[in-house]
Amino acid sequence: MESMVARGTEIQRREIFLVLKTLTPLLPTVTTVLMLMVTTHAVRGYDPYLDLRLITQRTTAEQGRQLCRERGYDGLAVLRKQNAFQRALTITENYRTRNSEGVYIGGTLCPSQNKIMWDDGREASDDASWGNNPPVKKNKKPNVMLGARGAMWMVTLDSLKASLCGNYLIQPIQGRTYPGQQPDVIQSDSTAVTSSVNYFLLCVSLCGHDDICVAVEFNSDLLTCTTFRANSYSNLIDNPASKTFVKN
Repeated sequence: MESMVARGTEIQRREIFLVLKTLTPLLPTVTTVLMLMVTTHAVRGYDPYLDLRLITQRTTAEQGRQLCRERGYDGLAVLRKQNAFQRALTITENYRTRNSEGVYIGGTLCPSQNKIMWDDGREASDDASWGNNPPVKKNKKPNVMLGARGAMWMVTLDSLKASLCGNYLIQPIQGRTYPGQQPDVIQSDSTAVTSSVNYFLLCVSLCGHDDICVAVEFNSDLLTCTTFRANSYSNLIDNPASKTFVKN
């Protein structure tokens, strides 16, 4: 698989999904237990910390995290690796310079320990690329942004900024795939959520980020992904265009 994907570490999500989409029909079907590393973190040569995406909608940091998760990412980008930091500078450069404004990244002040923690659970180094070195650690500025000039700064809770999404979690999703079947939706239920996606595995990833998602249906004709909560469907029914993943 390594040679089929690409050489190097800067592999785009769409390339990985194209390869895995090709391989998926070759797997055993109904009885197969999928052990998917979320957003294909297990692919050799793929560094999740380099898989970044800029969302220019201006929100709070926590709202930005949610927007990232809705798009299949683990949350805001963790830039503790130098190569990830450099990639973030490149991806956000046009936005930052054009708008003279920073973007949210995945770091938060932990007041009880007086430490700034990355969202992957690692401590942010005081000698990283901070605008203030060491960074100012105050409760009123708990969030981290990548500033307009490329340095990191602490900002207030209510600041509205663009968000840089990233991956950093390694989390297995266990369940079964049912090709050619879709959930039979209970008419009175309105909790099913449909979004536009291009690949089945990204659809599964969205369910993996949602603790109350129990099943997800990908429709290859419509390129839609529908997530289902408990008791939102009764059983599975035939649909040649659908593929459903049910969590264990």
